[in-house]
Amino acid sequence: GPMGDFNLFRQESAAHPVSSRYYAGGVIAAGQTVNFTVASHMLYAVPFYSGRAGNLDKIGVSVVTQRSGGTLQVGVYAIDHLSRFFPAGLILSGSAVSANSLGYQMINCVRSVRQDGLYWLACISNVSPVIEGIASNMKWAIFGFDTQSFYLPLTTLQASWGYGLLPDTFPINSATVVGSGPAMLVRYGHRQAT
Repeated sequence: GPMGDFNLFRQESAAHPVSSRYYAGGVIAAGQTVNFTVASHMLYAVPFYSGRAGNLDKIGVSVVTQRSGGTLQVGVYAIDHLSRFFPAGLILSGSAVSANSLGYQMINCVRSVRQDGLYWLACISNVSPVIEGIASNMKWAIFGFDTQSFYLPLTTLQASWGYGLLPDTFPINSATVVGSGPAMLVRYGHRQAT
């Protein structure tokens, strides 16, 4: 049942690994996705909570409308240890995923994450592809709500940035908080024995 799955998530062992499960940044519930247009040269970051320690082995997005010659750089930022909240240093910079093909565009990666850790999944594109985004009823309102009606949860950081490799330090001083954002996926591989 659901509690059994939760216990596996929290207390998996090397003998009984939970692998090949995908997790989305900024999402708290299952539901439908929405189309999200990635603005070119805009850096996006969505929060990702790692409920268990393990190794991420894939990261990517789902392209809905392709753009010729387009790519998206994807990566992971650690939190600022002073604020314990905002993205700071880049800890995973993957290769670019294609915005020229439809469907899930994933790259292989290797990054260990700690249990109960807060990370930020990030992407930037040289074009404006349409990818799957996070629907309002699925969002983690990590920055609260835009109004008192609880209609627009604020989930995503964005900052204007020249396309290329992700910056080593997230440009938090130029970032703004917005409600809409990309649905970014990561996958856990087999957990290392501890």
